[in-house]
Amino acid sequence: PGGVISDGAGSYSNYDECWWIISGDNPSVTFTSFDIEPTFDNLYVEECGDAACSWGGVLELAALSGTPALATYTATEQYLRVRFTSDAIMMGSGFTASWT
Repeated sequence: PGGVISDGAGSYSNYDECWWIISGDNPSVTFTSFDIEPTFDNLYVEECGDAACSWGGVLELAALSGTPALATYTATEQYLRVRFTSDAIMMGSGFTASWT
């Protein structure tokens, strides 16, 4: 199985706070587009010990902002969380990623 995650059609909104949990054996996410406001809007890729990312620790694999190089991030645990936050001022065109 696999699929696509994104901020939605068009530019994302101010004050967004979104997250996606991907589960499986070594889940991964590959960014195919990425353009968010530098510094103040952030996307985190995190490896989690459980589906709620509440116990077993959360390991940050990436903290992304602006227009970073497109990359793939793979968890060694069963859960991978992608977490996006935006502030009130500027917006970029957003992001798209495929997951497996």
